[in-house]
Amino acid sequence: MAISAQRAAARAESENAPEPNPVTDAKAYATIDSLGDVETALNGCKPEKTASL
Repeated sequence: MAISAQRAAARAESENAPEPNPVTDAKAYATIDSLGDVETALNGCKPEKTASL
């Protein structure tokens, strides 16, 4: 494949790529908050149940 054809293919792929969907700080914190109190939940479990974590 000639360089110009490779360049055209790369340009077409780039132009047709979906827009990035970055995670905002607010979304990250909301996701973490949705987990609840993980420390309390894990402290209340039997060690054999949390070993695989």
